[in-house]
Amino acid sequence: MFLIDTVTLSELRRRERDPMVVAWFERQRTSELYLSVISIGEIERGIVRQRAIDPAFADALAAWLDRVLTLYGAADSLAVGQKMSEMVYGHDIKHVMLLHIGGFETVMLPKLLDLLKEKNFKLITLQEAESDPAYATDADLPGNWGGAFLQQMMRVKHLEFPPSEDRLAKLDAVCR
Repeated sequence: MFLIDTVTLSELRRRERDPMVVAWFERQRTSELYLSVISIGEIERGIVRQRAIDPAFADALAAWLDRVLTLYGAADSLAVGQKMSEMVYGHDIKHVMLLHIGGFETVMLPKLLDLLKEKNFKLITLQEAESDPAYATDADLPGNWGGAFLQQMMRVKHLEFPPSEDRLAKLDAVCR
């Protein structure tokens, strides 16, 4: 799992990209790449600063950030999560979604709620989600490997991760 920082993400938007950064991205499984809320906030702060200097550039950056957030967005993650649930437990489990309060949520939460509604997800309480028997299991992974619950369970059961959208190709298209 890799947390992509602001500088690395911004490098992909440059006209003349660092070939080593591009090569590194190409070697990664896209399902293992994550964006930090802090990076998103830094980019949003840069957009605000650019509004006074170059409004057209600020608009272009804002549109780019929106496309990046959509790419790293929830539709693919929801589908992959459901597939992993099926593989590990034989059915879709009740999912727990944690959000950190920050600038990201003000931009994405309405879109996320619309997506959940579109995909026929039902919002339930944490207590209801925790009632799923899946959460009574413990991955008990050796060492200090983290990751989301279903990722841990996939590794414990030595299951192949399901394919996900090729975010890198889409990210590359958005950044050009």
